[in-house]
Amino acid sequence: MLGSIISVSKVFHFDAAHYLPGHVKCGEMHGHTWKVIVTLKGMMANRSAMLIDFHILNSVVKPILEEWDHKCLNKVLANQYPHWETDSLFPTVEMLAIILNHQIRTSLQSKGLDKTITTMSILVQEGEGGFAEHTLDFNSYLSDYSSLPPEAKI
Repeated sequence: MLGSIISVSKVFHFDAAHYLPGHVKCGEMHGHTWKVIVTLKGMMANRSAMLIDFHILNSVVKPILEEWDHKCLNKVLANQYPHWETDSLFPTVEMLAIILNHQIRTSLQSKGLDKTITTMSILVQEGEGGFAEHTLDFNSYLSDYSSLPPEAKI
């Protein structure tokens, strides 16, 4: 029904290496098959009866994950975020969930696809082990991310 609140989810995978400097077990470079679950929640406001077409969601998420696939995340993220290493940030599942939420939200917004979405959750799973989930409320999201001070940026 139009006007109904609905949640949709899509699963993605990529393979990448990382290391966590100073960590007893994870301080050495190692790799995982990562699972990413993108969940969007919002209002079905158009006659297509979709919150978002999965093909469109693929076109937003896959290019982001392709930049990480079969690479060392420490190096990729240091190139994407110049202050990454100086701020001692590491590619933990928590940080990856936050980064993906920001990058996917920015892409959806730039394509005008965020109008009916109220919430997005990103779950990142490291292999078959642990996972982290980051939820972003689109209504309270800072529209001008660039105005944040450097220490608040990813």
